[in-house]
Amino acid sequence: MKYFYKGFGLFILFCVSIFIFGQHIPSINVGTATATSLQDSAFPLVNLSVSGYTINTLHGYSSELDSGNIRESVTPIGADKTFDVIISESTLKIKRLDYDLRDIANDKSIGSGTLSAFDESKDQKTARLKLDAAMNASTEYGLEITLTTNYSKQIHFYTRVKYYEADCFLKQKLDFVSRFHNATFNMEKNFEIKNYLETNGSNDSTLANVNIYSSKKMITWNNLKPKVVSACTPTIKELNIETAAVEQVYYVKAKTDTGTETYQVKEFYRVRYTTGRIYLLYFQRTMEAVFDPELTSTSQSEFKIGISNEEDLGISSSEDNSKMAFVRNGNLWYYDLHSEKLNQVFSFVQDSTDYIRDYYDQHNIRIINIDNDGNIDFVVYGYMNCGDYEGRVGIILYSYDVKKNQINERIYLPLETSYQQLKEDFGDFCYVNRKNVFYFSLYDRVYAYNITSRQYTVLTKNASSGNFAMLEKAKCFVWSNATSQKPATRITILDLETEQRRTVTARKSESIRVLGAIDSSVVYGYVRNSDMYNSEDGERISPVYKLVIADSKVKF
Repeated sequence: MKYFYKGFGLFILFCVSIFIFGQHIPSINVGTATATSLQDSAFPLVNLSVSGYTINTLHGYSSELDSGNIRESVTPIGADKTFDVIISESTLKIKRLDYDLRDIANDKSIGSGTLSAFDESKDQKTARLKLDAAMNASTEYGLEITLTTNYSKQIHFYTRVKYYEADCFLKQKLDFVSRFHNATFNMEKNFEIKNYLETNGSNDSTLANVNIYSSKKMITWNNLKPKVVSACTPTIKELNIETAAVEQVYYVKAKTDTGTETYQVKEFYRVRYTTGRIYLLYFQRTMEAVFDPELTSTSQSEFKIGISNEEDLGISSSEDNSKMAFVRNGNLWYYDLHSEKLNQVFSFVQDSTDYIRDYYDQHNIRIINIDNDGNIDFVVYGYMNCGDYEGRVGIILYSYDVKKNQINERIYLPLETSYQQLKEDFGDFCYVNRKNVFYFSLYDRVYAYNITSRQYTVLTKNASSGNFAMLEKAKCFVWSNATSQKPATRITILDLETEQRRTVTARKSESIRVLGAIDSSVVYGYVRNSDMYNSEDGERISPVYKLVIADSKVKF
């Protein structure tokens, strides 16, 4: 097993700072919140029932998204175009279901309807959905399911629908996944796992990541003996008549030498069914220990990270190395090395959990700064599992007051996208300076937002690779004035703390390129315009004849 025990020395060694859709930035809201004000999740969960299996757990969005841009799961339907929608209610009660089926290729609605009659049992309501629209076989369509609550609030859920006139053998494929999964816990007496493995001894070093090439011993958890403590619902990621890709995310508990630990487990299967036989094309299982402060020894500045795939723990420390902050499992933690005090700064996880709603891992936290007193600036971005912004995707800037042990919301930026897309579009570096200006990049644009005046400016509209760089140690942004039609003639270096700008200009008949950064130095190069040419595949080639490495003050 892969364990990490990080003491003071290792913390200092790993202290690395992470200062690190449309044409206009969405509106920004400013408010106040505390860590204790995050209410329990109120939204329902939706699962779909097909071929006798409950599949595809869907989480609700507060705002309506483009179903053509959301691809979290695929739901196959047969010739009758019928399936069940299973609604697991929480605080909010559901009164009506609306659906809209969209032709993604032509971006148009091809069918819609409303249901208000449900089969009810305990906290679940079930509706049978029949899609009457004409659909092409083996083609994905976007399905939006909208639930209206007893407070008239609308919550939106998304999946892709794939229609098959003939049998796509979903049941046979899911039967195999279920039996293989159970056999890893030794619950399938008549199923021999090793018949489906391609063991070669190359992946037997850790339970953090096992796959089809691992040994049967590692696939069956070595000596860990975990017990499943959450639902284990298959999510269909890809489906064709012969093949399917299935993911399962669930939680287990296991006794270790230091106590009982909780782990998040993700399984991925790629299977093929043909002529009455099933083949396992690929299998992978990853495992991540949930950080537990009860398993730490703060008196020795030693934290147990446990089984993990993380190589960079993303630790940030104050300048005097007396305070530190780190992110584990989507939660933010603060530690004072002098007082040996450990605080949980931010978490969506509630005291009473089902491991599905509040543990939903479609968000992340970025530490911007921690000062010598222990106050922290940080950003939470992605899907909000609970609280005032439950079901929204956005970026929230918080500040943590260590004396009050309280977080304050400084900026809320709502976005109409998914977390998976936001991860790609949200830049790697944010910064808040002493003048209360928040710098960040989004959708290849760089923004400076003045928190006091609530005004923002766009520093550059072209922060794509080759036109933009970040000097994290120097706390600077660097960008060029290149456009899609013209090469750059100037680069600008902005000191984010002082707001001082320096420019470097190319000579006549020449261009300048931002090539990247090395520590606190910018790397750029000069290009003779006469040397530019188009390659055979149409790519514009701009060969650099002079390379420059300079600091943020443009000293070479």
